[in-house]
Amino acid sequence: LTGIPMMISLLSYGTIPGVYTSLIGCSLIFFRGNVPGGIFKLIAELATLLGFVLLKKSIVARSILAITLRVTVMTATNYFLLQLFYNMPESAVVGLLVPIALFNVIQTLINIIPAYLIYLRISKSESENSIFVSEYPFSTMVVLGNITK
Repeated sequence: LTGIPMMISLLSYGTIPGVYTSLIGCSLIFFRGNVPGGIFKLIAELATLLGFVLLKKSIVARSILAITLRVTVMTATNYFLLQLFYNMPESAVVGLLVPIALFNVIQTLINIIPAYLIYLRISKSESENSIFVSEYPFSTMVVLGNITK
């Protein structure tokens, strides 16, 4: 479930923090000694991030592109790396590509939907409980949000 914090980081702070969060999450897989799993996870998460940031449109359009890019990238990745890392015959890999693609669709939705709902809640909470500072040429105006609940 490293994809949810990655998406929250992306939505809240931008692309670079989203990439860092992904690198940190995937490094845990590497540290456990699962190098192939870490590589697969990192490629999948970065493809999801890239698909999501390429569009500046609605959450639905961004999600569709993220799903499309992740499935496309991971289908190619799985085709080559399953054979390389696990010595699987090509026919076995080809037979797994559709179920793995379906898994990637579901995983992308699991990453994006909860993260987006959490992000909306966090951003709403922050806007209600924050101090906004707006600088004008000759003065500074401070507006307090509703900080009592």
